[in-house]
Amino acid sequence: MLLKGGYYYDSLIKSDRDLPPKGHILFVFSSGHSKPISKPYIETVHLPRRDYQMIYVHRGAMHYFDKDGNEHIAPEGSFLLYKPFEYQKYILYLNEKAEIYWCHFSGTFAETLLKNYDIYDRKIITLSSKTKYRRLYTSLRTTLENKPKHFVELCSLYLQELIVTIGSDMESNLMQNSMPIALKNVVEYIHEHYFENITIAILVKIAASNKITLTRQFEKYLHCSPKKYLNKFRIEKAKILLLQT
Repeated sequence: MLLKGGYYYDSLIKSDRDLPPKGHILFVFSSGHSKPISKPYIETVHLPRRDYQMIYVHRGAMHYFDKDGNEHIAPEGSFLLYKPFEYQKYILYLNEKAEIYWCHFSGTFAETLLKNYDIYDRKIITLSSKTKYRRLYTSLRTTLENKPKHFVELCSLYLQELIVTIGSDMESNLMQNSMPIALKNVVEYIHEHYFENITIAILVKIAASNKITLTRQFEKYLHCSPKKYLNKFRIEKAKILLLQT
Protein backbone atom coordinates (compact mmCIF):
# COMPACT_ATOMS: atom_id res chain seq x y z
CA MET A 1 0.00 0.00 0.00
CA LEU A 2 1.16 3.51 -0.80
CA LEU A 3 0.20 5.96 1.92
CA LYS A 4 1.51 9.49 1.99
CA GLY A 5 0.03 11.63 4.73
CA GLY A 6 0.58 14.91 6.49
CA TYR A 7 -0.85 15.42 9.98
CA TYR A 8 -1.31 18.32 12.36
CA TYR A 9 -1.10 16.05 15.39
CA ASP A 10 2.04 13.92 15.59
CA SER A 11 0.17 11.17 17.43
CA LEU A 12 -2.67 9.45 15.55
CA ILE A 13 -4.01 8.01 18.81
CA LYS A 14 -4.58 11.42 20.41
CA SER A 15 -8.09 11.37 21.84
CA ASP A 16 -9.02 14.83 20.55
CA ARG A 17 -7.29 14.58 17.17
CA ASP A 18 -10.58 15.43 15.43
CA LEU A 19 -11.21 18.64 17.40
CA PRO A 20 -9.65 21.90 16.15
CA PRO A 21 -7.66 24.14 18.49
CA LYS A 22 -9.63 27.06 19.88
CA GLY A 23 -9.96 30.10 17.65
CA HIS A 24 -9.89 28.28 14.29
CA ILE A 25 -13.09 28.39 12.24
CA LEU A 26 -11.71 26.18 9.44
CA PHE A 27 -8.99 23.72 10.37
CA VAL A 28 -7.30 20.89 8.44
CA PHE A 29 -6.19 17.93 10.57
CA SER A 30 -4.66 15.72 7.89
CA SER A 31 -4.38 15.13 4.17
CA GLY A 32 -2.92 12.35 2.11
CA HIS A 33 -2.73 10.05 -0.89
CA SER A 34 -3.54 6.31 -0.86
CA LYS A 35 -3.47 3.46 -3.38
CA PRO A 36 -2.82 -0.31 -3.29
CA ILE A 37 0.47 -1.33 -4.89
CA SER A 38 0.95 -4.97 -3.81
CA LYS A 39 -1.99 -6.24 -1.78
CA PRO A 40 -5.20 -6.98 -3.75
CA TYR A 41 -7.14 -4.32 -1.84
CA ILE A 42 -7.05 -1.73 0.96
CA GLU A 43 -9.98 -1.60 3.36
CA THR A 44 -10.47 1.44 5.58
CA VAL A 45 -12.93 1.67 8.46
CA HIS A 46 -13.04 4.79 10.63
CA LEU A 47 -14.49 4.86 14.11
CA PRO A 48 -17.02 7.71 14.55
CA ARG A 49 -15.17 11.00 14.11
CA ARG A 50 -16.19 14.57 14.86
CA ASP A 51 -14.68 16.04 11.70
CA TYR A 52 -15.39 15.99 7.95
CA GLN A 53 -13.54 13.91 5.41
CA MET A 54 -13.50 14.76 1.70
CA ILE A 55 -12.12 12.07 -0.62
CA TYR A 56 -11.18 12.61 -4.27
CA VAL A 57 -11.06 9.53 -6.52
CA HIS A 58 -8.25 10.38 -8.91
CA ARG A 59 -8.09 7.02 -10.68
CA GLY A 60 -10.08 3.80 -10.81
CA ALA A 61 -13.01 3.61 -8.40
CA MET A 62 -13.67 3.56 -4.68
CA HIS A 63 -16.16 1.11 -3.20
CA TYR A 64 -17.87 2.53 -0.13
CA PHE A 65 -20.49 1.10 2.22
CA ASP A 66 -23.34 2.62 4.19
CA LYS A 67 -24.13 1.65 7.78
CA ASP A 68 -26.48 -1.11 6.56
CA GLY A 69 -23.66 -2.76 4.60
CA ASN A 70 -24.88 -1.73 1.14
CA GLU A 71 -22.07 -1.23 -1.36
CA HIS A 72 -21.81 1.85 -3.60
CA ILE A 73 -19.20 2.97 -6.12
CA ALA A 74 -17.53 6.38 -6.40
CA PRO A 75 -16.12 6.52 -9.96
CA GLU A 76 -12.97 8.20 -11.19
CA GLY A 77 -13.16 11.98 -10.93
CA SER A 78 -15.67 12.00 -8.07
CA PHE A 79 -15.65 13.53 -4.59
CA LEU A 80 -17.12 11.81 -1.55
CA LEU A 81 -18.02 13.79 1.57
CA TYR A 82 -18.27 12.23 5.02
CA LYS A 83 -19.87 14.40 7.68
CA PRO A 84 -19.15 14.27 11.43
CA PHE A 85 -20.14 10.95 13.08
CA GLU A 86 -21.06 9.42 9.71
CA TYR A 87 -20.23 5.74 9.17
CA GLN A 88 -17.06 5.34 7.10
CA LYS A 89 -15.97 2.17 5.33
CA TYR A 90 -14.41 2.01 1.87
CA ILE A 91 -12.21 -0.31 -0.23
CA LEU A 92 -9.64 0.34 -2.95
CA TYR A 93 -8.87 -2.56 -5.33
CA LEU A 94 -5.49 -3.08 -6.95
CA ASN A 95 -6.96 -4.52 -10.18
CA GLU A 96 -8.99 -1.32 -10.64
CA LYS A 97 -5.83 0.81 -10.18
CA ALA A 98 -7.68 2.78 -7.51
CA GLU A 99 -6.03 5.95 -6.25
CA ILE A 100 -7.51 8.51 -3.87
CA TYR A 101 -6.63 11.79 -2.18
CA TRP A 102 -8.22 12.71 1.14
CA CYS A 103 -8.35 15.34 3.86
CA HIS A 104 -9.93 15.65 7.31
CA PHE A 105 -11.12 19.07 8.44
CA SER A 106 -13.45 20.82 10.87
CA GLY A 107 -14.38 24.21 12.32
CA THR A 108 -17.47 26.37 12.75
CA PHE A 109 -17.11 27.72 9.19
CA ALA A 110 -16.88 24.29 7.53
CA GLU A 111 -20.63 23.67 7.24
CA THR A 112 -21.31 27.19 5.96
CA LEU A 113 -18.59 26.92 3.32
CA LEU A 114 -19.83 23.54 2.08
CA LYS A 115 -23.42 24.82 1.90
CA ASN A 116 -22.40 28.00 0.07
CA TYR A 117 -21.03 25.89 -2.79
CA ASP A 118 -23.85 23.31 -2.80
CA ILE A 119 -21.65 20.48 -1.49
CA TYR A 120 -22.96 19.89 2.04
CA ASP A 121 -26.11 17.95 1.06
CA ARG A 122 -24.41 15.81 -1.59
CA LYS A 123 -22.87 12.48 -0.64
CA ILE A 124 -21.03 12.15 -3.91
CA ILE A 125 -20.12 14.67 -6.64
CA THR A 126 -18.93 13.34 -10.00
CA LEU A 127 -16.83 15.76 -12.04
CA SER A 128 -13.69 14.56 -13.81
CA SER A 129 -10.13 13.59 -13.04
CA LYS A 130 -8.12 16.81 -13.13
CA THR A 131 -4.58 17.75 -12.18
CA LYS A 132 -5.75 20.83 -10.27
CA TYR A 133 -7.58 18.72 -7.67
CA ARG A 134 -4.53 16.51 -7.14
CA ARG A 135 -2.35 19.63 -6.87
CA LEU A 136 -4.48 21.12 -4.09
CA TYR A 137 -4.55 17.87 -2.09
CA THR A 138 -0.79 17.54 -2.53
CA SER A 139 -0.31 21.11 -1.33
CA LEU A 140 -2.34 20.28 1.79
CA ARG A 141 -0.33 17.14 2.48
CA THR A 142 3.14 18.64 1.95
CA THR A 143 2.26 21.73 3.99
CA LEU A 144 1.18 19.54 6.92
CA GLU A 145 4.31 17.41 6.52
CA ASN A 146 6.76 20.30 6.41
CA LYS A 147 4.88 22.65 8.77
CA PRO A 148 6.29 25.96 7.46
CA LYS A 149 5.48 29.22 9.19
CA HIS A 150 1.71 29.86 9.26
CA PHE A 151 1.06 26.34 7.91
CA VAL A 152 -2.33 26.13 9.66
CA GLU A 153 -3.57 29.23 7.83
CA LEU A 154 -2.07 28.02 4.54
CA CYS A 155 -3.95 24.71 4.82
CA SER A 156 -7.19 26.57 5.51
CA LEU A 157 -6.67 28.60 2.31
CA TYR A 158 -5.87 25.51 0.23
CA LEU A 159 -9.04 23.84 1.53
CA GLN A 160 -11.12 26.90 0.70
CA GLU A 161 -9.68 26.95 -2.83
CA LEU A 162 -10.50 23.26 -3.24
CA ILE A 163 -14.12 23.76 -2.18
CA VAL A 164 -14.53 26.89 -4.32
CA THR A 165 -13.07 25.02 -7.32
CA ILE A 166 -15.43 22.07 -6.86
CA GLY A 167 -18.44 24.40 -6.60
CA SER A 168 -17.35 26.37 -9.66
CA ASP A 169 -16.81 23.21 -11.73
CA MET A 170 -20.21 21.85 -10.71
CA GLU A 171 -21.88 25.06 -11.89
CA SER A 172 -19.93 25.04 -15.16
CA ASN A 173 -20.96 21.45 -15.88
CA LEU A 174 -24.64 22.22 -15.34
CA MET A 175 -24.50 25.23 -17.63
CA GLN A 176 -22.59 23.48 -20.40
CA ASN A 177 -25.01 20.56 -20.49
CA SER A 178 -27.87 22.80 -21.58
CA MET A 179 -26.22 25.62 -23.54
CA PRO A 180 -26.19 25.90 -27.35
CA ILE A 181 -22.84 25.04 -28.93
CA ALA A 182 -22.23 28.63 -30.06
CA LEU A 183 -22.72 29.91 -26.51
CA LYS A 184 -20.45 27.16 -25.14
CA ASN A 185 -17.72 28.33 -27.49
CA VAL A 186 -18.07 31.89 -26.22
CA VAL A 187 -17.98 30.82 -22.57
CA GLU A 188 -14.92 28.63 -23.17
CA TYR A 189 -13.19 31.57 -24.87
CA ILE A 190 -13.90 33.78 -21.84
CA HIS A 191 -12.53 31.12 -19.49
CA GLU A 192 -9.31 30.81 -21.50
CA HIS A 193 -8.75 34.50 -22.34
CA TYR A 194 -10.32 36.35 -19.39
CA PHE A 195 -7.05 38.23 -18.75
CA GLU A 196 -7.10 39.75 -22.26
CA ASN A 197 -9.05 42.73 -23.62
CA ILE A 198 -12.30 40.97 -24.57
CA THR A 199 -14.92 43.04 -26.39
CA ILE A 200 -18.49 42.21 -27.29
CA ALA A 201 -17.45 42.34 -30.96
CA ILE A 202 -14.98 39.50 -30.39
CA LEU A 203 -17.61 37.39 -28.63
CA VAL A 204 -20.18 38.01 -31.38
CA LYS A 205 -17.64 36.88 -33.98
CA ILE A 206 -16.89 33.66 -32.05
CA ALA A 207 -20.61 32.92 -31.75
CA ALA A 208 -21.17 33.70 -35.45
CA SER A 209 -24.20 35.65 -34.31
CA ASN A 210 -25.16 39.22 -33.50
CA LYS A 211 -25.10 41.29 -30.31
CA ILE A 212 -28.83 41.06 -29.60
CA THR A 213 -29.03 37.27 -30.03
CA LEU A 214 -25.88 36.64 -28.00
CA THR A 215 -27.08 38.88 -25.18
CA ARG A 216 -30.43 37.06 -25.09
CA GLN A 217 -28.66 33.68 -24.89
CA PHE A 218 -26.48 34.87 -22.02
CA GLU A 219 -29.53 36.15 -20.14
CA LYS A 220 -31.46 32.92 -20.77
CA TYR A 221 -28.76 30.42 -19.80
CA LEU A 222 -26.41 32.43 -17.56
CA HIS A 223 -28.84 35.01 -16.19
CA CYS A 224 -26.62 37.99 -16.98
CA SER A 225 -25.15 39.96 -19.86
CA PRO A 226 -21.85 38.93 -21.55
CA LYS A 227 -20.06 41.84 -19.85
CA LYS A 228 -21.35 40.92 -16.39
CA TYR A 229 -20.42 37.27 -16.90
CA LEU A 230 -16.88 38.25 -17.90
CA ASN A 231 -16.52 40.51 -14.87
CA LYS A 232 -17.90 37.84 -12.53
CA PHE A 233 -15.48 35.25 -13.89
CA ARG A 234 -12.55 37.64 -13.48
CA ILE A 235 -13.56 38.31 -9.87
CA GLU A 236 -13.72 34.58 -9.09
CA LYS A 237 -10.26 34.11 -10.60
CA ALA A 238 -8.97 37.01 -8.54
CA LYS A 239 -10.33 35.40 -5.36
CA ILE A 240 -8.43 32.21 -6.09
CA LEU A 241 -5.23 34.17 -6.78
CA LEU A 242 -5.64 35.99 -3.48
CA LEU A 243 -5.99 32.67 -1.67
CA GLN A 244 -2.83 31.38 -3.31
CA THR A 245 -0.75 34.49 -2.63
